[in-house]
Amino acid sequence: MSPDLSPLQQLAVRLLRCLVLSQADQLSIEDVISERAQQRDCSRALAAQMLHKIAWNF
Repeated sequence: MSPDLSPLQQLAVRLLRCLVLSQADQLSIEDVISERAQQRDCSRALAAQMLHKIAWNF
């Protein structure tokens, strides 16, 4: 991540990357399973980051 980006911008970039991954063409069942696991992990990480940001804003 570029140090020029604010933490919120960095979070937005991560979210966009996850969205791009979720829209990728699937080539096989193994790819679909792997992609779902990546999305789940990405969603958990983003949720944790968002909760952390919200907690620090209060």
